[in-house]
Amino acid sequence: MSFAQRDLPSGGVSCATKITNITVIPAHVDQVYENQDVEIACDGEITKISPHSEPTEEDSTHFAQFGDDGFSTHIDGTGKFLIAAFSDAHVHLPKEEELERFFQLNLMNGVTSMRSMRGESWHLKIDKNGYYTPKLYLSAPPLVDSSFVNIDSLQKSIQQYAREGWDFVKLLSVDTSLNYTKLQRIAKAAKIKVAGHSPHGVSIQDLCNQGNFMSIEHLGGISDLSDMEQIVYAIKYTNQAGIYHCPTINWAHSFQFTKEKLLAQEGLKYVSQSMTDAWDEELTESAKGRSEEELTQFRMMVKKHSSMMTSYLQFLYQQGGNLLLSPDASGAYNVPGYSYHDEIQHFKEVGMSNREILHIASSNMADMFGEREEWGMLKTGATTDLLILNSNPLADISNARDIDAVLMRGKLIFSSDIKSNLLHP
Repeated sequence: MSFAQRDLPSGGVSCATKITNITVIPAHVDQVYENQDVEIACDGEITKISPHSEPTEEDSTHFAQFGDDGFSTHIDGTGKFLIAAFSDAHVHLPKEEELERFFQLNLMNGVTSMRSMRGESWHLKIDKNGYYTPKLYLSAPPLVDSSFVNIDSLQKSIQQYAREGWDFVKLLSVDTSLNYTKLQRIAKAAKIKVAGHSPHGVSIQDLCNQGNFMSIEHLGGISDLSDMEQIVYAIKYTNQAGIYHCPTINWAHSFQFTKEKLLAQEGLKYVSQSMTDAWDEELTESAKGRSEEELTQFRMMVKKHSSMMTSYLQFLYQQGGNLLLSPDASGAYNVPGYSYHDEIQHFKEVGMSNREILHIASSNMADMFGEREEWGMLKTGATTDLLILNSNPLADISNARDIDAVLMRGKLIFSSDIKSNLLHP
C-alpha cells in the first residue's frame, strides 16, 4: 500500500483521511463496492463514500497553489479491502501494567471495541481517549450468591454502580429465582442493564419475561437443555426479548492441546514474559497430581465438550439466535487478539457465511447497546472504526487476519508499527 505520509511518527496521525480506489465491503448489506474513495473525518466519522475519481485539473491547481486538499492523510487503497473493525463482547481486562499491551494485541488484530465482563474499581480510571484504548463498555464488579445475603446492601451497590457510570451489571450467580427477581427490580429502577451467566433456577422464559437482560454468556441456558423442542423455544424467547448469546467457544477449546502445541501459536512472541509466566503457572497447577494418561483423557474430554458446544452454536445460528463474538481470552495461552480469529473460525465451522461472520463481529455489539446507527456499520454518517485488509475476507475468512492498518477514532495505526513497538518497547 502506498501511504503519502508513511514517514510520519510511528502510529499514524489523527486528522481527516482519504482512502482512494479501495474495495468497500459493508457487512450489513449484500454488496461489494469496488474502486471507491472513502473520506473519514478527524473523529472517525465516515463522511463520504463515492466511486473513485482522479483529481481534476482544478484540484491539482489548488493543491499546487495551497498544498492542501483538506486531508492530512492520503491512502492509496488499490488492491486493498475496507471493512468495519471488530468488537470483542466478552473481555477480562488484565492487570493494569499489562493493559496497554493487551489493547495493542487486540488492535493489531482488528478489535477496536470491547465489553469488559468483570469490573474492578480501577477500570473507571482508564483513559478512554488513550492512544491504543478501544471503545470500552465496562461491567460493574460481578454479583455472586453472597451479593444477595442483604438485599438492602445490594440495592445500594446497584444504585452506586449506576451513579458511577458503569455500563451494566455482570451476574455470575444468584442463589434463588426470587433473588433474581429482586435484582431485576432494583436494576430497572436504577436504569442499568444486567448481563452474564444464565441464572440457575431461572428458566429462559422467566429470564426473558422479566426483561433488562442483555446477553447470556457461554451458551448458558441453552446448553443446559437436552430436549430439542425446549431449545427451539428458548432461542425463540431470547430473540423476542432481544437477548444476545456470546458462545466463547475458544475458551475451553484451547485446553485440549498440549503445551508444545500451545507454544507454537502465532502471536506468542508479542506477549509479555510476565503473562507467559502466569500461563505456565496455571498449566502446572492444573496438571499437578495427574499422570500423563489422565492429562490425555482430560484433553479428550475437553475436545468432546468443545465439539458439543459447537453443535449448540450451530443450532443457535440455524434458529436465528442473536449472536456476539468473543473467544473469552482469559485462559492460559489464549493470546489476546489472535484468539479472536480462532473464535471466528469456530463460527465458520457451523456453516455461517463470511459476510455473516463479519457482520456479527462488527455490528452486533453496537446493536445490543442500542447504538446500531452510531457505529459498527461501514456507511456514511457512522463513526465506525475501519480495517484496511491486504486480501479479501469474503473469499476466505482467514483473510480477516491480514490487516495492513486500522483507523480508530480517526487515527491511522499500522499493524506493523504495533508489532515493532511490542517487540522493541
